[in-house]
Amino acid sequence: MDQVSHINKLKLLIQSWSNYSKELNPENRKRINVKVNHNLLSLSVHARTIIMRHRELKIVTLQDIKSELDMHEMDSWQKINQDLKS
Repeated sequence: MDQVSHINKLKLLIQSWSNYSKELNPENRKRINVKVNHNLLSLSVHARTIIMRHRELKIVTLQDIKSELDMHEMDSWQKINQDLKS
């Protein structure tokens, strides 16, 4: 995936970004799916608010978690398969 280094690029990727960014607060994380270059990405989105030079800033991080989700899905299928054999 291309690195997203500016919020305007992110807005292009996530059509309803304003809704996501308003709902984010330090207590919660969101999982979103984004299509980039014909690839579906599962992203964990987390926000943190900081004060810098008397201004409140929101820092948003995005982490691709698709491989983790795929691994958990495979583990679940293997467990179901084992349970059926028992």
